[in-house]
Amino acid sequence: MNSTELLSIVEYALISTFICCAILLICGIRHSCTKKLQLGDITAAIILVFLSGSRYEVGSDYTRYLQSARFAASRFADLRTLFNMEVLNRYSYEIGFEAMSVLVSRLTRNQYAIFWVVAIILYVPFIYYCRKRTCDSYAALAIFLLFGFWGLSLNIMKQAIAMMLVVCIFEFIKRKQYIFALLFALVSVSFHTTSIVAIIAIIVIHHLQRKLLIPTKKNLNRMIIIGIIARFGTSIIMLLLSRISIFSKYILYLDSENARINRSFIWVGALTETAIVYLILRLAIGHLDELKKRDKHIGEIISIIMIGLPLSIVGISRQLWLANRFAKFFFLFLIILVPAMMGKFSDANSNRRYIFPQKTRIAFWSSMIIWHMIYSVFMLDNNFFKISTYLFQ
Repeated sequence: MNSTELLSIVEYALISTFICCAILLICGIRHSCTKKLQLGDITAAIILVFLSGSRYEVGSDYTRYLQSARFAASRFADLRTLFNMEVLNRYSYEIGFEAMSVLVSRLTRNQYAIFWVVAIILYVPFIYYCRKRTCDSYAALAIFLLFGFWGLSLNIMKQAIAMMLVVCIFEFIKRKQYIFALLFALVSVSFHTTSIVAIIAIIVIHHLQRKLLIPTKKNLNRMIIIGIIARFGTSIIMLLLSRISIFSKYILYLDSENARINRSFIWVGALTETAIVYLILRLAIGHLDELKKRDKHIGEIISIIMIGLPLSIVGISRQLWLANRFAKFFFLFLIILVPAMMGKFSDANSNRRYIFPQKTRIAFWSSMIIWHMIYSVFMLDNNFFKISTYLFQ
């Protein structure tokens, strides 16, 4: 690695992290924890949509999405020609992005419009959800930006949409709105078939969490042990996945990507991310009773995030790095957990106190800023440190 390559790495890490911090500074002016939409929410949505939609030709998957949208627009006259068994089998039922591309092509001939539409679909509902659902929408936005979820969504757009839909599915299941949950599940799977595993896991957790995966430190450590055991059985995992038709293409994707891209350093990011999530969960479990006073479903949220730990551990690998990406389905629920941990609580003596005192909160968010810089280097597509950025050239 020469000095030019090193400089490009540092430059991207610093500038992308600065952009995230700038967004938070701009949107944090006169922040309030009310459930009503604020000017900062609208500002955040506009900035995220603009930056995401206007980054032409950036990202290792950008060209692939553009070509896919072009093909769908030229190949399918309408949605009826798209929804038939021949096409569904060809796309392994992942026809959500193609359907969206067909609809967008009927509204405009601008080939880049699909990226603006994806940005609107992703970030506008996300900002609204954070304001209405989380205990602190600003903390939720901060986790989304600094933990790397925004950077991830810039490149793997189909999975990002599926991840957002999975969070919505949890909300519908929680409210017993099963028809909406089913509809969102079908749409989610049409964008990324792997979401079906996350959906099933969430359903099981919701109904059997008190029997299967109670949020305790013992169960948290058990998930780590399961992950370590699975990590040393990657050959068996790959064999099992190859036998499942809807997942077998990801094995081919691994093989083709490994031939083209050297992910020698991605394990550093996966290891760091796993450690951060483990520490957050351990702290949350230690204050579970207090957290339940703010959100009665917080136990389920913790259990859902815990499921991602074994997957993330398996992803500490040059071969099965996709497992860490799959763990993001579960880690995204940090946008609910972390804001709940930031609020005040009353102890037995009716004294108001924090899980994160002021100095600890400063240390936590400083660590998130540092993590984002690490993420910006080690979790990108790299070829001997020649990185492919997601936000700018």
